[in-house]
Amino acid sequence: MLDGETFAATSQPKDLFELVRKEDIDALMSVFPVTRLHYVASDGFALFMREAVVNMDDETFVLVLKYHLSTCERDDFVGATSHVIDVFRKLGKLVTANSICRAFHYIYGGHVLWSTQ
Repeated sequence: MLDGETFAATSQPKDLFELVRKEDIDALMSVFPVTRLHYVASDGFALFMREAVVNMDDETFVLVLKYHLSTCERDDFVGATSHVIDVFRKLGKLVTANSICRAFHYIYGGHVLWSTQ
C-alpha cells in the first residue's frame, strides 16, 4: 500500500482501508469552499506505547492524556499518529460526514470509502 520509491500511500477498491497523506486530503478538499478548523492526531504516540498505556495507573494516564491534548495539533507530531480528525467549516457550518462521503464518492469515481448509513 506504499510506493517503494516515493512512499506515497496508494489504495485500491479491494483494500480494506484507504491510506492517505495530509496532502491528499488537502487536494481533495481544495475544490470545496471550506476552511480547516482543526487537524488533530486522535491517537498520537499511543500506538507505539500501547502496552504501556493499557497497563498504566490512573495518575500516569491522566498525565499522558494531558500531554496528548497539549500536542495533538502540532504539525511535527500529527505525522506520528495512525488516525486524524479533520474538521472543516463550510458556509458558516461544519461539513458533515455525509457531504464528505459524497465528495469522496465523486472524486474516487464511485468507489465509496465509508458509509454514513
